[in-house]
Amino acid sequence: MNKGMNYTVVGDLTDREARDLDEFLESSHNFTPTLFRLIEERSERVGQLYRGIKFRKRDLTAGYIYEHWENVSSWTIKEEVSHSFALVDYIPEGLIEEVLEEWGYDYTEHIDNEIWEKAYNEFVALVMIVEDGCGFVVNKHLLHNQFSKEEEVIVKGGKWQFTSFQEKKNDEGKTYYEVRLSEVTKAVA
Repeated sequence: MNKGMNYTVVGDLTDREARDLDEFLESSHNFTPTLFRLIEERSERVGQLYRGIKFRKRDLTAGYIYEHWENVSSWTIKEEVSHSFALVDYIPEGLIEEVLEEWGYDYTEHIDNEIWEKAYNEFVALVMIVEDGCGFVVNKHLLHNQFSKEEEVIVKGGKWQFTSFQEKKNDEGKTYYEVRLSEVTKAVA
């Protein structure tokens, strides 16, 4: 059993694979060819997958095609984990900047707090659900000191269509939208 500073290898990962996976978990942006190959080769069907995000409310429609902006995305097999990500009071700055640019503002200039808040309010909490998800189950290969409770599954690429959505409230009364997804497959000619 190999040990790193932040993790213990519990599967058959090489030292390089373990280091690359650790760096990805720590940053979610450091994605190496080694890690991409690992995810391609060791992905498996895991049943229901959940992903909690902030999402632009105007795009919340049946038929919307969701595609993650990177080659991979982090999902979980635990619904409550997805809720914590969806309901956190944080929206990536890049998403807010896109809204401001769309409205004709230069986000590098001073913008009144009222405008920032209006942009922030364009987003809602979303819990996406895929019924028969496929991905790399992190905890089967590496237990990370910080992230093992998230039950993370790394999913390669993919496009999903919103098939249905429903407004819900959690136990604390916070609103989120539960969205069912189906994978979009390429048409066969």
